[in-house]
Amino acid sequence: MWNCRRALPADWPSLAPLVHQWNQRADGRVRCLHAEQGATPEQQAESMRGLAADKAVFIVASRRSNDAAIGGLAGATFDAAAGRAWVWGPLVDEQDDADALRATLIDALRRALPQISRFDSFPQADEASLLRALEAAGFLHLQHHRVMALEASDCPPASAVPIIDAGKTHPLLGELPELHDRLFPQTYLPGAALAASVDDAHRLLVAIAGGRLAGYVYVQHQQVEGEGYVDYLGVAESARGQGLGGALLTAAARWALIERALPRLHLTVRQDKPVALRLYEGAGFREVAAGAHWMWQRAPA
Repeated sequence: MWNCRRALPADWPSLAPLVHQWNQRADGRVRCLHAEQGATPEQQAESMRGLAADKAVFIVASRRSNDAAIGGLAGATFDAAAGRAWVWGPLVDEQDDADALRATLIDALRRALPQISRFDSFPQADEASLLRALEAAGFLHLQHHRVMALEASDCPPASAVPIIDAGKTHPLLGELPELHDRLFPQTYLPGAALAASVDDAHRLLVAIAGGRLAGYVYVQHQQVEGEGYVDYLGVAESARGQGLGGALLTAAARWALIERALPRLHLTVRQDKPVALRLYEGAGFREVAAGAHWMWQRAPA
């Protein structure tokens, strides 16, 4: 009944209106958090236009009787070297066989990426149809995440704790990879790559105590969305309880909301991190989405 094909990179931006439309819910939230790449179809298209052909794939499904009419799609951004992919959708035009179509798209996506061993998905925590499809496809539920946002009007005052913009040359940056990899051992961006990625739109702000790197926050200006995002906030175990987390978060907020004049700053936190949740809520961040992390791993050959 369904014909699945791999979309050409040149066609990806034209899929953006469908991604945006099918990902929206009546309550203002989205079905798949990873598929949201902008608040408008134009922003979604700009983001998809910037994806590299060797780091993304999209599968579209059409009825065999009308190949021009797309009924659903699934995609993924991936890191071939790490063997990991982050799933978009599957997103479908709600029909009487929507569940079957989601299953078909998940299967087609996995077959399109035989070199990928792990697929991660982040649906809205109460998106029943997508959760049902992932479970039926063998995905395992790992944990819940909360996406939180701080509006520019709620930007906190500067902290008394000195925070330094490390740039790419600060002498203590050599300590970052070991600290980052210890605090975030399974992240998509290891410490060496994190330090190397610093540029005008990606800043690394650090706290120093006793001549050592005590903590850091990695914050970025998301160009397409026109918003800020905190990717990582980490404090060395020996430096906790001194207010460094709050000072780093404040510095990131002021960089994004004042220096860059962005309207809001986002971050994502696991539901099982109550200390971090209290820190973010105390700084004025409020929940805007709740995602469930699901994962499927290919059996060894």
